[in-house]
Amino acid sequence: MKLYSVSLRDQLMLLFVGAMFAGMTLLGTILFFNLYQNAEKSMSDHIDTTVSAITKSLEQSFLITENLVLELAASEGVRNWVRDEAYYNRENPDFYVRKADLSREMQRVLVYSNAKKLNVIEYAVIYENGEPLEYTDIQAVGETAILYESRKVYEAIAQYEEEYVYTQLIAGARDVIFHVRRVKSDFTGNNHLVIMIATNERSIRECYSDLNTGNGSAVYLLNQEHQIFSCSRVEEIGQYQEERASWDDKNFLITQKTMKEFGMQFVYFFPRKALAVQAIRGLKPYLALGVGIIAVCVAIALALGIRSTRFLDEFVFALNSVRGKNYDVQIRRYKNREIDRMGEAFNEMTRELKELVQNKYESQLLLNEMEIQFLQHQMNPHFLFNVLLTIQIKAKRCKDETVYQMVSRLSSLLRASIYTRDINKITVGEELEYVEFYLYLQKIRFEEKISYVITLEDEDIKKCMIPKFVIEPIVENAVIHGIETIEVLGKIQIDIKREEGDLVIQVRDNGSGFDTRQYQMELEAREKAGIGEGREKIGLRNVAVRIRHIYGEGYGVRIESEKNRGTLIEIRVPAEVKQECTI
Repeated sequence: MKLYSVSLRDQLMLLFVGAMFAGMTLLGTILFFNLYQNAEKSMSDHIDTTVSAITKSLEQSFLITENLVLELAASEGVRNWVRDEAYYNRENPDFYVRKADLSREMQRVLVYSNAKKLNVIEYAVIYENGEPLEYTDIQAVGETAILYESRKVYEAIAQYEEEYVYTQLIAGARDVIFHVRRVKSDFTGNNHLVIMIATNERSIRECYSDLNTGNGSAVYLLNQEHQIFSCSRVEEIGQYQEERASWDDKNFLITQKTMKEFGMQFVYFFPRKALAVQAIRGLKPYLALGVGIIAVCVAIALALGIRSTRFLDEFVFALNSVRGKNYDVQIRRYKNREIDRMGEAFNEMTRELKELVQNKYESQLLLNEMEIQFLQHQMNPHFLFNVLLTIQIKAKRCKDETVYQMVSRLSSLLRASIYTRDINKITVGEELEYVEFYLYLQKIRFEEKISYVITLEDEDIKKCMIPKFVIEPIVENAVIHGIETIEVLGKIQIDIKREEGDLVIQVRDNGSGFDTRQYQMELEAREKAGIGEGREKIGLRNVAVRIRHIYGEGYGVRIESEKNRGTLIEIRVPAEVKQECTI
C-alpha cells in the first residue's frame, strides 16, 4: 500500500510509532553495548583472578613433583650408586637386597608426601643404563603400562646428556606427564640413573574444573615447545599449537599466565558470543519496559491524533461544497492558531472565488478583446513585408540597384527574426548570410567606412549547427559600440575554425574597445543590485547566457578588449554537423 493512499491521521501514527521505534532501538543498542562492555570487564576480572589461582595451584603441584624427583635423587640407594657404580650389579649377591631397600625408599618418599595426599602421583620408575631398575606403583597402573610408558620417555630423552629436571608428555590411551632427572656416576660418564615420576593429566584437568568449559570456552596448558600438555578438549592433548586453528582475540577473550619456573603457559579462551548472550539476557527487562512504553504512547498518540485531526473532516466537507459551486460555505474558528490560519485562508479563497464568478462575464469580454488585438498584431508583419516588397519592386523598376539590395537584405533579416522564432539552431552558412545582410546595410549607411572579411577553415564548416543569432549580435556590437565612434576605416574580421572537436568563432574589430575589468565589475554590481544589464552590452551578454544554457559551463564567450586598440570576441560551441535527411 502506497503512503499517499494512507490517511493523514494514519501517517502521523506511523511517523510517531516509527520515531518511537527508532529511538528505542538506538537506546537499546547503546544499552546493549554498555551491558556487553560491563560483562566483558566483569568476566575478564573474574577469569584473571581464577586463572591466577589455578596457575598457582598447578605450579604447586609441579613443584611438589619436582621436589619428589630431587628427593629420590638424594635417597640413600641413589647416593650409594653414585659412590659405587657397581652397587646395583645384577651379578652381585646383594643386588636383590639393595633393590628391595631402594623400593622401600621410593615408597616411603612417595606414599608419605603431599603428592600422595593431593592424588597427583601415579608411579615412579628408576632406569639404570637403559634398563628398568625399580618402580613403585601408587595408583595400580600395572607393570605393563608402566614399562611401556617409561620406555617411551627414556627413548625421548636419550639425546640429552646433562643432568636436568625434565617434563615429558606421553600422549596415548593414557595422557601421562613425566618429571625426569638424570643422575651420573662419580667414576665414569657412561653409567647413569634416570628417575621418572608419572602424573596423570586428569589430575591437572581437575585443577581447572571450576572454569566454565561448556559454552565453547577452552583451557590449554602448553610447554616451551607449544605442545598441549593438558586441555579441556581431550582430543587435542599431545598436539602442537601450530596444528590447530589460530587463536584470535576477535572471537575470544584470551587470558594467559606463564609458569616461569617450568616454562609452561596456561591459556584460557572464553567466547565473546557468550558475553553477547549475557548482554541480551540483561536487555530482557528493558525490552519488556520498552514494549510497554510504546504501547502506552501509541494509545495516547491515537487518542490525540483522532482529536487533533477532526478538523480535516470539516475541511473535506467544505472543499466538496466548493466543488459543488457553493461559494457561501465557511470554516468555523478553532482554538488553534495554525488551523484558524488555514480556515481564514479557505474563507478568503471562497470570497475571491465568488467575486471571480461574478466578474466572469466581464473577463470573457476582455478575453475576446485580447484575441482581436492578437489577430491585429498577426496582421502587422504581413503588412510590413508587403510594403517592403512594394518598395523593392519600385526600386527595381527605377533601376536603383542599391535601394533594391538594401530592401531585399532588410526583408531577409526581418523574416529571419520573425518567422524563425521556434527554431533554436541554424547552420553556420545561414548565420553568415544574416551577418552579410547586416554588414551590407551598414556599409551602405556609412559609405564605405566599414570593411569586413569572413574566413572559414574549410567549406564544410558551413554545415555545422550553431544557436541562431550568436554571430550577428556580436557583429552588431562591434559596429555600434566600436566602429561608429572612430574616425579611421573600421575593420571587422570573422574567423571560424575547428579546435579539439569544438567550433571556435572569432569576431575582431579595430574599434574604440573598452576596459573588460571595469565592464565585469559593473556587471557584478548590477547583478547584486538587481538591475538589468545596460543597453550597450546586452547583445553580448545574451549570447553568452544562451550558449551556457544550451551547452553548459565549458562553452561560452571570451572577451579581449583594450581601449583604443579594438576588441576580440571568441565564441566556443561544440562542432555539430547538420544531419541530412535520406529517403
